[in-house]
Amino acid sequence: MEFLNPSMLYGLLVLVIPVIVHLFNFRKHKLVYYSDISLLENLKQQTSRTSKLKQLLILLFRLLALAAIVLAFARPVFTDSNTADTVKQDVSVIYVDNSQSMQLAGIRGSLIDDARNTAVSMVEHMGPDHRFILLTNDFNPAHEYLMSRDETLDKLQRVTAGSVAMPMEEVIERVNELVKNIDQNQLVLYMLSDFQQSAFTDLNHQAQEKLKLVLIPFEATQQNNVFIDSVWLTNPVVQTGIPVELNVRISNQSEDRLRSLALRLSSNNTLLAIANTDLESQEEKVFTLSFVPQEFGYINAHLSIDDYPVVFDDTYYLSLYIAPQINVLEIYSQAPDPSLELLFADDSLFTYTSNAMLRVDIQRFNDYKLILAPLDNRMSEGLRAGLEDYVNAGGSLLLYPANDAQIPPQGILNELKINIQPLPDTMATRINDMLESHPFFDEMFNKIPENADLPSVRKHYRLVPGPGSYNLISLLNGNPFLTYNKAGQGSVFHLASPLEESASGFTASSLFPSSLIRMAFYGLAQNKLSYTLGADRQFTVKANIPADEVLRLKSLDSDFELIPGISQRQQQLLLYLEESLPEAGFYGTFYQDSLLGITAWNENRKESQMRFFDAAGAREKFELAGFEVLNTLDKSNAKSIDQIIAANEKDAWWWFVLLAIVFLLAEALLIRFWRSNTGVGKKNNL
Repeated sequence: MEFLNPSMLYGLLVLVIPVIVHLFNFRKHKLVYYSDISLLENLKQQTSRTSKLKQLLILLFRLLALAAIVLAFARPVFTDSNTADTVKQDVSVIYVDNSQSMQLAGIRGSLIDDARNTAVSMVEHMGPDHRFILLTNDFNPAHEYLMSRDETLDKLQRVTAGSVAMPMEEVIERVNELVKNIDQNQLVLYMLSDFQQSAFTDLNHQAQEKLKLVLIPFEATQQNNVFIDSVWLTNPVVQTGIPVELNVRISNQSEDRLRSLALRLSSNNTLLAIANTDLESQEEKVFTLSFVPQEFGYINAHLSIDDYPVVFDDTYYLSLYIAPQINVLEIYSQAPDPSLELLFADDSLFTYTSNAMLRVDIQRFNDYKLILAPLDNRMSEGLRAGLEDYVNAGGSLLLYPANDAQIPPQGILNELKINIQPLPDTMATRINDMLESHPFFDEMFNKIPENADLPSVRKHYRLVPGPGSYNLISLLNGNPFLTYNKAGQGSVFHLASPLEESASGFTASSLFPSSLIRMAFYGLAQNKLSYTLGADRQFTVKANIPADEVLRLKSLDSDFELIPGISQRQQQLLLYLEESLPEAGFYGTFYQDSLLGITAWNENRKESQMRFFDAAGAREKFELAGFEVLNTLDKSNAKSIDQIIAANEKDAWWWFVLLAIVFLLAEALLIRFWRSNTGVGKKNNL
């Protein structure tokens, strides 16, 4: 037997009072005068022994009644072999899952309210001397220390849903870190969660041997959900005046067919596009929305649908950027190419710079959206490495052979996805085919005539594209003329012919300006439309700022801000977050008062998958991973947590209340019916 309120046992000291009263009999005796003692006939006196026995029994019943009342207030419990370990602990860990899915409605209100009330009942049952560690998906340090019962109850009242989803792997790892220094043979982790199946994708982290689990699952009464799953661009190049096409995947995780579901795209309270469609039960469908941006700068937009009761995944935030000016760098070995200067120098949209190969500043590559460089064996290793970093960081690079290119016999094979053969092909040919289905050519031509006069080619090098290459333009002999590769976050284009007019008519044709301007826009390609809360802990910013400077990440919708960690990587800054951001929306990265970039953040769509484990399923998952589960409390029925805990702990206070009543009743009966056998004899006749 254990006592939930052991401090009440000090009340047993009140048993001293009846004992004192018994030892010091304060009854006053009344003196009665008789005229003649002979008038008292057949007087029977109680013996001293009988009187003392009666008084001792009355004292005993009073002591037992008082002791039973005190023990009842101490709240005794009898534990069985299955639950004894969960009651005898001095320290317990309580994990309350406050992810988005806990906003669903259960049989006692929202799941988070039910879980919070359950945790409160558990803490109240464990007594004031117990200590607790409270863990939520926020991994809030304000909860993660040994707390008293009253402090834990206060913290529990502040737990709300809306945090990011945490895999069970990370939850167990966090608990291990918190309890490793607690000197206790066995420590119980109470897990209050809906046990979403997506949280169990990777459960390999072994718990400490002293850690045992008690699982308390919560089940939603309605698990239908329609949500925006993902969004991507058909063409990564975004510029003013050209339609931007968004692909939106929507999933219907319900048993009902949806009619005329409206999908809206908005920005700054302005509706940009809208679409309507039907969705069958358990169907996924891709919508296509398009709009034409009219201004430069950031476009902070959001997609939205209407769905109830699960609403956290009905909005999807995304951020696009259209640069007002595009910086272009030409690297030359002998002299600048006049065709490039003619194309870019007089256009207000472009800032054109040319540098000799031996004088180029590699550290400034990040300032340019497009770099054009001749490819031959005279390119230094440092320049090659700089170009590789530039591409991996998101830049657009065009490589072409110099007119006097020196190609080694083994060709040039490097990290930029190309192998160029050493000897040029001087057999006259011409451009024959273009990969019109590739997004590179979107909106570039209305229609290419069947018998178009395409440029001739008099000198070209044979390109051997690497994996993932696209032959955007091919020659009549089948050799590639212009190829495209995705490398890192950037783009690499390879041209098979030098730019000189003696090599080909490419620079004099309409293909030349259209292709190079499109390459420049590829340097503006959107790396990520959005990031995922909890899953993404780092992102990049293109800025020439030392890594030891302080940047601030601020919410554009609230007062929240934090200082991220910074490191330098491939000509850009890598920002990493120690903790997850508090809510979905738009966040700006600031250096002092300058805005360096805007990122959009969304809730993890794993939470949108309405698939959950029941008590048996969750237990099986943990036990298969090697965890010891002491007990599971099934809350799928209407039984309250008080009843469940009482059934497991066998609360016995009411037995002592009943005993106190019995003892008081026995005392009253003793006083009532145990009387002295004294009497008065008949009067003498005088």
